[in-house]
Amino acid sequence: MAYYTVGTPYMDDNVKGKNSPFYLGITFSLRIIGPTLGFLLSSFCLKYYEDPMMNPGFDNSDPKWVGAWWIGFLVLGLAIFLVSFPLALFPKHLAVHDEMTTEEEINISKNSFYELLPALKKLMKNPILMFHTMSITFQINGLFGYLVFMPKYIESQYRKTASSASFFSGNVTLAAMVIGVFLSGFCIHKLKPKARSLVGYMLFVELCAAVALLSAFFTGCESPSLQEHTASLLSVEPKACNSNCTCDSHIFSPICDVNNQMHFSPCSAGCYSSSKSGNGKMIFHNCSCILPSDEDLKYSALKGFCPQECSMFVAYIAIITVAKMLSATVRVGNVLINLRCVDEQDKTLALGAVEVVISVFATIPFPLFYGYIINKACILWDKSCEYQGNCWLYDNTLFRNYLHSVAVGFMFLAICCDSVVFVMSPRMRDLYGENKKPAANIELTATDS
Repeated sequence: MAYYTVGTPYMDDNVKGKNSPFYLGITFSLRIIGPTLGFLLSSFCLKYYEDPMMNPGFDNSDPKWVGAWWIGFLVLGLAIFLVSFPLALFPKHLAVHDEMTTEEEINISKNSFYELLPALKKLMKNPILMFHTMSITFQINGLFGYLVFMPKYIESQYRKTASSASFFSGNVTLAAMVIGVFLSGFCIHKLKPKARSLVGYMLFVELCAAVALLSAFFTGCESPSLQEHTASLLSVEPKACNSNCTCDSHIFSPICDVNNQMHFSPCSAGCYSSSKSGNGKMIFHNCSCILPSDEDLKYSALKGFCPQECSMFVAYIAIITVAKMLSATVRVGNVLINLRCVDEQDKTLALGAVEVVISVFATIPFPLFYGYIINKACILWDKSCEYQGNCWLYDNTLFRNYLHSVAVGFMFLAICCDSVVFVMSPRMRDLYGENKKPAANIELTATDS
């Protein structure tokens, strides 16, 4: 985050003001590729069990599967360490274009600590910066909170594996974001819209994102086996048909019987034998708690959740992809407004202050808030270690209602804040730096205290 806070003004000061949106578009496009590669890496890591040297006895379609999440931290830690070396080679002074000549030098951070408080007060009295920062904070809570829990939602709603859910939520949709950011930077560079037009477009995109989330609300999949037979699935109490089985209520291994009814485990269904089919699927026989629907069937149940007829997954991915692409087109505009609504010498401080606000009120709390809300939709918890573990099973309807309602609510607040920015946007008259005083050398300095 420090690279972004200091690097963005550093780059903005060293290019022509009219070219700044184009370079910002390239920079943020590359920045989005990072999460794209991260989701691809996580998709690869989650294919392997948490302990790669151990065979857990079940595959990654089982709800008990925990992927090798820790491998990604090792790979990314090494990558960050290697990238830090070329970044350290950038000079304090960066020679700029011949047209940008003057004897003055812009000190991005200067004077003493005692001048920090007056500068912060000055920023706090800037209504455009304040309301736009609140809007960005609400957008991150709404969109990023939604996207972080999107893999879990896909797993539960569409019965995808953790690996495939990570792939679809990451690489498929984030690729659209890269295109959106680059196109926005290029279009702003070429068209140079006025501040009011730019903010108006941002409001339009936020409204479209809210509508897309509402549309995604109607692309969920109902699961009859969960809605109609929840009692059977959750029941681990001894019954007459399995009284001799001594079932363990801590081992959740769902099976689907020939009647399309789910059971907590083969033991709770009273299954006495099992085998593997030709395609490697585990099948169970002689299940005393399952009434055969067809005497000719050679099995009583199959391992895993019951299949559900749902053709909404493609529509859901298409809606979210379009929404993310549109949302990405305001990325450059957001930063450009934050850079141009403050004085030249306050740019770095403004971006730093914005990042602090976003971290405190969005980046840090939204995983906790969304996690708490989504946990309310859980109907079956892992309690194998005498305390509540991860959720084995969600109520799909509640999960869908909670996730989309919270995200849409945050987007509504973002629209309200940017509406104020839209009204005040004519105050920004030098959006592309035409009146910017050039400098022969731009110095990125530390505090001269």
